[in-house]
Amino acid sequence: MISAVVFDAFGTVVRIGQRTNPYGALLKEGRRQGLALTPDSTHFVMTANLSFDQVADHLGIELSSSKRAEMSDALGDELASIEPYPDAVEVYDRLQEAGLLIGICSNLAQPYGPVIRKAFPHVQCHAFSFELGVMKPDSSIYLSLCRKLGVEARHA
Repeated sequence: MISAVVFDAFGTVVRIGQRTNPYGALLKEGRRQGLALTPDSTHFVMTANLSFDQVADHLGIELSSSKRAEMSDALGDELASIEPYPDAVEVYDRLQEAGLLIGICSNLAQPYGPVIRKAFPHVQCHAFSFELGVMKPDSSIYLSLCRKLGVEARHA
């Protein structure tokens, strides 16, 4: 018997209306500065519980105050444009009425977490890569979610 349902965030239950890709711009700026940023850098962005500025500092990316403000504004614009899909809200309501537990599991950088929580405040559990230090498809992110929901993990 199914007792819980887990959704990804972006492209599944929420969408970004104004994509500015601030973290991509940050990594591009770092490469422009001659830093050897690799896929491990992207992994770090998604698994470090750090603000945008802290990520830049940790990676050694130097930003002028105007560049920092520009990127911060871009991040703010992107975050402000995130909204739930109307059908996702409807599905959530129906699943909740049916007595199912609901979780959201997503690879995302720290500033996005509060926005997802606000969009779906009654979801029983969130498993975000920046909080757990692991990214999907690593099974530990799913196992953590199952433990928090109090359900047994089963492979489909």
